[in-house]
Amino acid sequence: MNNKKNIRYYLDKTEPAEQQIQIYQSSLFFSDSFDFVFRRFIHTPQQYNKNILHRREFWKIVFVEDGAGEKFINNEVYPFSKGSIFLIRPEDVTAFEIRTKTITICNFLFTPRLIENTLTELNDDFGFFSSLQAGLNPSRSMAEVLYIEKSDSTIKKLVRTLEDEYTNKNKNYRIAIKSCLSQLLVAMDRKFRPRKKINSPKVITEYVLHIINEYYTEEFNLEYICQQIGISKNHLCRIFNETTGTTILTVLKRKRIAEAEKLLLHTNELISTICFYCGFNDLSYFYRCFKEEMGSNPGTFRKKHRYK
Repeated sequence: MNNKKNIRYYLDKTEPAEQQIQIYQSSLFFSDSFDFVFRRFIHTPQQYNKNILHRREFWKIVFVEDGAGEKFINNEVYPFSKGSIFLIRPEDVTAFEIRTKTITICNFLFTPRLIENTLTELNDDFGFFSSLQAGLNPSRSMAEVLYIEKSDSTIKKLVRTLEDEYTNKNKNYRIAIKSCLSQLLVAMDRKFRPRKKINSPKVITEYVLHIINEYYTEEFNLEYICQQIGISKNHLCRIFNETTGTTILTVLKRKRIAEAEKLLLHTNELISTICFYCGFNDLSYFYRCFKEEMGSNPGTFRKKHRYK
């Protein structure tokens, strides 16, 4: 298929002529009711090179069926060959450098609206899926690209299923596409291994705060956080302390106490139930922490403040 027959982009003329970007519009690809399109392309080095820049108003999964080269995404270089797969975001500026006679790629275009019900249930600890959802944190909008150099059998099977459902359009194919797309994104996220360590103290601190806010009811695993970030426990604690002026465990304890306070005032749950729900595993320790933070023990606090 020759993608040059139907021009579906405009030039961003705010950039210098030599840096102008071809911007692909959502309205020219999607119908009002279903934000998903599949296209297969065969590209040559004459058609695409690193000086031809692209951006789009939608998300795109690129699966390489054949050929090799480099994908340039936001000035970072990602080598690709048969089986490579990428997730391209709306803000990404991209280009190809093709090293073989041709490359064959499968493009799956979509918007998060297509799978919004699934996205509300997905949680990935401040990572990939959070960037798909509305209200993207601008400070993380240029996070590392979801890129897998060699797909496994699960990813390849899901790619083929997506293509088949879109091409054949059998009964309930739209439901099948939504389900398969969600599974593909999960499979990509599981196989993804970041090429860079997080090194910004601000982002590291935001990540730790996110984990605390999301998982305060569970046993806190500092080792897991260190593994995700790629730094030692001492380094992590020092960064957090320098950024916030307090310790990770102090923030965690205050979060748990704050949530316990809400439950004491607005529910009839037993104090012991509240204690364990909020992440404390020892009732006497909970009483001690609560009194240190609130000035009285949980029972006295509930009687004094509940009906005010």
